[in-house]
Amino acid sequence: MVWAILLFACAATAGVFLATRILKGRSTPVSVALIHGGFGAAGLALLTFVILTADHFGAPGVALLIRQ
Repeated sequence: MVWAILLFACAATAGVFLATRILKGRSTPVSVALIHGGFGAAGLALLTFVILTADHFGAPGVALLIRQ
């Protein structure tokens, strides 16, 4: 679960960086965009795996349902 949170945090950080570049009118680095998408997707996949292998649904399950 901690790894999923860390992946989402890294994706969010990259997203904020990309947003500031766009709002300033600068070009966005493709590498950061790929990191943003990859870390977000990996975080979602890891969260799904954790929920499907858990004994109970709990708060992470609710978070996954809200996200989809």
